[in-house]
Formats: sequence, structure tokens, C-alpha cells
Amino acid sequence: MATPEAVFRNLINASSFQDVLATFSKLCQSLNLYPEDSRSFYLNLKNRLRSNEAKALWDALDARWTVPGVYEGGSICQGVNVSRPQAVVSV
Repeated sequence: MATPEAVFRNLINASSFQDVLATFSKLCQSLNLYPEDSRSFYLNLKNRLRSNEAKALWDALDARWTVPGVYEGGSICQGVNVSRPQAVVSV
């Protein structure tokens, strides 16, 4: 099995959306992380993946978080779960 750092490099270099999804899934598996735990996922991912390449991404994301009005302090989608789509049932 590839190291999480190697899988992260593959994620950065993914050329299609399907590649991104598949590689992100492999990255989560390699770090034993579950995206369904949305409240702590980013912090756990950030703490477990500490390569220089990953650190550059975390720094950019953290800087973006501090821009006023962009994410409204994390309250925009608070309580929204988008990890698994729900089936739509017509009546």
C-alpha cells in the first residue's frame, strides 16, 4: 500500500473528477479517516497529513477561511450533511 503522502501527491496530480474522487477515497483509507464525521474531518486530515505539499494546501485553506464573509465563520451550512445523497421518492 502506498504511503498517505504518495496518495496525496496522486490526488494533487489527478486529471479528472473521477480520479480525484477515487484518490481522495484512497487517501482517507490510508489515513483511516471517514469523511462522514464532518465536524472533525478537516482537523484530523490536517493533523495526520503533514508533508510539505499538504502543509502548503492547509496554509492556503486556513488563509481563505479568515477572509471576511467567505465562509461566515463556519455558519453557512452548519448542520447540513452532504456526505450521502438521499433518494428522492415521488408520490
